[in-house]
Amino acid sequence: LREMIPSFDKNILKYLETKGFTNSMNLKIKKDMVNDTLILLDDPVFYVYPVKDTVKLSLLPGDLEARHFADPVEALNYFYLEYHKLYWLNKEKGTLIRMLRKQLKKSKNYIANSKEKLENLKTGGNFKQYGDIIMANLHAIQPGKDKVELFDFYHNDNVIIKLKANISPQKNAENYYRKAKNQKIEIQTLEKNIRARINQVQQLNEFIEIIENHNDLKQLKIFALKNGLSKKENQAESQKPIFKVYEYMGFQILVGRNARNNDELTFKYGYKEDLWLHAKDVKGSHVLIKYQSG
Repeated sequence: LREMIPSFDKNILKYLETKGFTNSMNLKIKKDMVNDTLILLDDPVFYVYPVKDTVKLSLLPGDLEARHFADPVEALNYFYLEYHKLYWLNKEKGTLIRMLRKQLKKSKNYIANSKEKLENLKTGGNFKQYGDIIMANLHAIQPGKDKVELFDFYHNDNVIIKLKANISPQKNAENYYRKAKNQKIEIQTLEKNIRARINQVQQLNEFIEIIENHNDLKQLKIFALKNGLSKKENQAESQKPIFKVYEYMGFQILVGRNARNNDELTFKYGYKEDLWLHAKDVKGSHVLIKYQSG
């Protein structure tokens, strides 16, 4: 058919196919369908109708609901406004959804890694019990040993406990008590963070569903701004963190970005209760571990 009528491009051929045109049809029926199509193409009617996430301007009616115009300028104006509106709507939706899915992936990875870490902490030995066992068997521990086998009265069995050979058994017990305290804090912090991330995953999924169903650009922007998904340009820079910020075991850690930033961190944001760190004998960032009560 394209060889017979070269001006019939893929769009016109596709239109004929939707109308049931096939090469095996009766020749008269094929000629009638082609003639009907030529009449439509010669008739000055312009159709604008939705296709996927955009709109199409055509000389042929589509299967979907179409607006039709006799004036080409009027048709072009309508087509441009609809195309422009859908283009920016889909661009905004795409940007927001990509950002949310990136956050979603990070949160899911954090949950998986934190659950694994939590399991290791819970099954990695009870440091308080080790301290108690050492204190109950001080007389049986020879100085200078890096491990000792003692009776575990918690489980009625022997247990091998690692020791620091250069300190006394009492100091080793103190180390285990300190580890037990830190272990408890870390477990509580991980459990709290995991719950928060699970809630965040649920919220992110809800946001994605809402955005996907939005059909109004103005309302979409209002929704994004209201929920902190986008910021006004003049606010974005001011809300950027001054320093690199990390959290570990409930402690906030601030890290300078450059020499000037280092001085600001130390002298403006540092207090005597904070722990100040710096790599020895080399250039690097100033680091503050902010004081936590208790």
